[in-house]
Amino acid sequence: MKRISRKKGRKGSGITAGAIGRILAATLFVLLFLCATGYLVMSRLYDGRFGFGTWVNDVYATGLTPEEVAQILDARLEKNKKLPTGVMLIGRNDKRLTIPNEDLSMQVSFDASAKKLYQSQNPITWIKSLTGGIHYEINPVTTFDLSALESAVDNWEIFRESAEALTHIEKTENGYELVQHAGEMPVKDAIIETAAKKISGGEYYVSLDTDGKCYRDYTLTEADHEVEATYQALLSSRREGLAYQIGDTTCALDAGVTDGWLLTEEKLEQIRNGQTAGSGRAAADNGEAEPAETTACRYLVNGEWRELPQDLTVSEGFVCAPDGSLIFCEADVDRYVDDLCAKYDTVHKTRDFETADGRMIRVPPGTYGNEIDAAAEKEWLMTALKDRTSEAHTPALIKEARQLGEDDIGDNYIEVDIGKQMLYYIVDGNVDTSMRIVTGNTSKENDTPPGVYAIYFMQKNRTLRGPNYASFVHYWMAFYGNYGIHDATWRGDFGGELYVKSGSHGCVNIPLKEAGPLYDKVSVGLPVIVHE
Repeated sequence: MKRISRKKGRKGSGITAGAIGRILAATLFVLLFLCATGYLVMSRLYDGRFGFGTWVNDVYATGLTPEEVAQILDARLEKNKKLPTGVMLIGRNDKRLTIPNEDLSMQVSFDASAKKLYQSQNPITWIKSLTGGIHYEINPVTTFDLSALESAVDNWEIFRESAEALTHIEKTENGYELVQHAGEMPVKDAIIETAAKKISGGEYYVSLDTDGKCYRDYTLTEADHEVEATYQALLSSRREGLAYQIGDTTCALDAGVTDGWLLTEEKLEQIRNGQTAGSGRAAADNGEAEPAETTACRYLVNGEWRELPQDLTVSEGFVCAPDGSLIFCEADVDRYVDDLCAKYDTVHKTRDFETADGRMIRVPPGTYGNEIDAAAEKEWLMTALKDRTSEAHTPALIKEARQLGEDDIGDNYIEVDIGKQMLYYIVDGNVDTSMRIVTGNTSKENDTPPGVYAIYFMQKNRTLRGPNYASFVHYWMAFYGNYGIHDATWRGDFGGELYVKSGSHGCVNIPLKEAGPLYDKVSVGLPVIVHE
């Protein structure tokens, strides 16, 4: 039997698997080392600067320091005029405080934000930028003088010196009003803190109502309730529905008027000193008022016009009767009626007047107009206040025009233009009839007197008599004493300059053919405006 023998290979004839593995491991280590070294080198390459692929507010910040990025963004702010001119704090009830930039010394910059962003970056993560860059958005930071903010807020009107002032009675054009701040008392420190935070963050219109810390509830004190009681007495003194009716105008005697007639401590002092009583209100230094000295002025106390009682008190500047009710002053009632007469008495007023040809002129007073009976109206108004009357009252008149009101002439009247020697009959504001005329002879000083009058007498077929003359006229329309409008059949012409040397004795002469139709159209009481 034969044996089969195997020949052994030569020792060291090839690379073993273990050697190959070691070579690969070493190579991989070297590669990893090189990559790590390169990565770390890249991380350190941008030390103190923004890393590769960094964008800040659309600014490519790679390789830029935080200061350089801030300078670029600050320049944009200034170029776009986005720097603030000041700050406005907006409180409740639309109370506003404006603080200009020059007071706060505000400066707006991205410097702090850029530095904070840089410090938050991890340089090891720069590889993320290879996927398209890293984008950041930062906001500017506003720096300002905090002490200036504190000073401005400290002087803001919403803060009261004491809790007693939180409820008070305030005079307005509509009368006295009760002002209360219960439930909305401002908190100074919280307002300063909120405003500072918002301003630093770039908000320059700061609403204090969005933060519940800026206001706190306030519980009414005994002093507040005393003010409320005085205001209730004031409300009880008002007269609802009392008014003067002057033509189409209603002069309501509402709170804006009658509140000013209430007796105040200041007004009482003026009366005692013989001064004209004012309508102001002064705060009382104490709760007592001395009895008034004897005076012609009367006061409405507990429903009766009388002298002042002895036991008066003062609350919120108002003089109060023993039962706490408020007091009306006769002097103020008289003054109101006097003012009413000054406005609506027209009989003695020079008037603005638009002529038929569109000119604005001034016409002196004549005999026409309204005159209010002041004495009767003072008595009526005092009675109305005492009886708490509710009425739209038409005043009594000593002299009465065709209509009440500042315009008592209306749209229907006769206009006599001496300068142009024309007469116009106006109906509903338009010229119905016009004619040439002859007025008083100026060379003989028989001028027709300018003024505002009214036809007070009309007659047909009358003989007009005067010194050395007797003239028969068919139509006579008297408007002032012996002055009137009438036909003049003895004249062959009218108008022009005839009145200068051959004018009338003062009357307004008109053609006969015009006189009849005019006579039939007009009536007693029609205003007659004579002007030069």
